[in-house]
Amino acid sequence: MNSNSINEFISKKATAVWVWLNKLAAYTISIVLPIIGANVEKWLKPFLDKIYAPEFLKTDFAVYGSVFGVCGVLATIAVKRLVVIDARFNSEDAYKIRELKKENKSLRLKNKKLYTEKQKDKELHEAKLSQSIAECENKNKQEIDSLKKKHEEVFARKIDDHEREVRRLQEYIKLQEVAMDAMKNYKSVEQDIREYNVSGNTRKIHIDD
Repeated sequence: MNSNSINEFISKKATAVWVWLNKLAAYTISIVLPIIGANVEKWLKPFLDKIYAPEFLKTDFAVYGSVFGVCGVLATIAVKRLVVIDARFNSEDAYKIRELKKENKSLRLKNKKLYTEKQKDKELHEAKLSQSIAECENKNKQEIDSLKKKHEEVFARKIDDHEREVRRLQEYIKLQEVAMDAMKNYKSVEQDIREYNVSGNTRKIHIDD
């Protein structure tokens, strides 16, 4: 198993653990807080007695209602967090984004490899050119110029081929990044609409009540 495979494996495991912990926390909050809110009078009044709170706080319904409301809001946020986690990591679009990122990373590595190969070819060409010139020092200038020109033409063709390939990869990487940005923006807008619809339905229920 090479280093890239090991890093990818570790990254997948770390992401899976992070998602699991977030889900566990969200599930716990969404279950526990409503229970705490529903029993607010049973535990808040003894707590107020313990800290010697003023009598009006112990009998004021707004205090208990506020605590209940806070528990409800936090539980709602936890449920929304579960929806966001599912949308970000378990949806088809999330899978496509991860695949695009993986392909983008592979293309960057390929681009870097091509650049390194180009530099090596350049150094090798210069070394061969120097060697050829040294071997031909006793030949006349015309033969040396001809040999140098031939090497430069070969090198120019190689450089041209490498640069075309590098430009192609760079353009493709840009297209991949634009596609990922567009998909992220689409998911963000879609999530905002979903949250707007959820909050809108909640307001409608409160109004009907």
